[in-house]
Amino acid sequence: MKKIILSTILIAGIATMATAQHVKLNLYGAYVFDDQINNYYSNTSYANATIKGGFQYGAGLEFMVQPTTGVELKYTHQGGTAAVSYYNDGAVTKTIDFNTNYLLLDGNYYFHTGNTNLEPFLGGGLGAAFLYATNNGVTASHTAFAWDLKGGANFFFNEKVGVKLEATLNGASKASGGYYWYGIYTYNYVSMLQFGLGGGLVFRFGSK
Repeated sequence: MKKIILSTILIAGIATMATAQHVKLNLYGAYVFDDQINNYYSNTSYANATIKGGFQYGAGLEFMVQPTTGVELKYTHQGGTAAVSYYNDGAVTKTIDFNTNYLLLDGNYYFHTGNTNLEPFLGGGLGAAFLYATNNGVTASHTAFAWDLKGGANFFFNEKVGVKLEATLNGASKASGGYYWYGIYTYNYVSMLQFGLGGGLVFRFGSK
C-alpha cells in the first residue's frame, strides 16, 4: 500500500509540474488539538487512546496550474504522546510516544478579491499518514490512507513574501488495529481525526 500511494503522489506531482505557471513554497506551523480513539471489542479486549495535541510543522511545494488553482505536495510532522488504556492480562493505563507524519497531494482553490495581496482559499487532498509509536522501548510503525481539508487566506507583504492563516482537518483511516502502535492486538479498525489552527509563511516564485 505504501508503494502504491507514494508512486501515485509522485506521478501526479510530476504531471502537475509540467503545466505550472508559477510556484509557491509554503512553510507550515499549527497547533493540533487532542483526538480520541476508542477501540472496544469486549471487557477483556479493548484499547482506547487520547492522542495529545501539540505543534505540527512542515512544508509544501505548490504548482499553480491556473490563476486560481494550485496543486500542492505537502509534508507535515507532529511529535508527541498518546495516553492509552488497554487490557493485556489486566487493565493497563500508560503514556506512549506517538509521532504522526502526513504526505499529501492537495488541490487548492483561490478566490478573486480584487486585491492581489489577499488570497482566500479552500483546499483538500489525499495521501498517506506514517504513524510511529514507542511502547516499552519498542517502536512500531504503520502506513494509513490519509486525507485533509483546509481553509484560510494568504496575506502578501509584496510580490514574493506573505503569511498564511488557516484551519485544517487531517484524517487517517485504520489508525488503530492489528499489532502495531501500542504493542497489543486489537480486533477493530478506527479512524483518527486531527483539527488544527495555524499558518506559516508563503514564498511566491515566477510570474503570477
